[in-house]
Amino acid sequence: MNIFKKVLSGMLLAALEALAGILLLINPEAFTSAIIIALGAGLLIFGLVSAVKYFRADAAAAAEGQLFFKGLVLMLAGAFCIFRTGWFVTVFPLLTDVYGAVIILVGLGKIQTTADAIRFGNRRWYVAAASAALSVACGAVIVLDPFAAESVLWIFTGVSLVAAAAVDFVSIFCDNGKSGEGN
Repeated sequence: MNIFKKVLSGMLLAALEALAGILLLINPEAFTSAIIIALGAGLLIFGLVSAVKYFRADAAAAAEGQLFFKGLVLMLAGAFCIFRTGWFVTVFPLLTDVYGAVIILVGLGKIQTTADAIRFGNRRWYVAAASAALSVACGAVIVLDPFAAESVLWIFTGVSLVAAAAVDFVSIFCDNGKSGEGN
């Protein structure tokens, strides 16, 4: 069952990665705006929950945890994300650097997967290594931003996500059971 959960979660992450890449290729600004609005909605919900917790908690505990303050800040941040998505698009280069750094971190995590595959004796460890190298390389290119036009960078980002997802799918299905037989 443990290997089933691992395969299923890997497939889900790869599918989401591919979907994000495809949506970026179709309409990068709309996709980015939708993500920012969804983040804003989440912040609003967490802010409301925090404010409700404040009023439901004992007065001393609520004051000590500053739940109302935290709730107000989260709601304000959520409203900013929802109503000022254009601001985020304006600061796109900074967000791209953050995104590239996240892709590099994901690639470093895949290096761990490669090392695990080697240690478990998986003969196809090179598939995980290729996925790791692709993620680190794509993240580095995104951070270094050698492209002058944002649209080219969006296309590159979308294609790199789809390519990384394809390699992840191959990695999931290549000898996945052999590395988890002892679990």
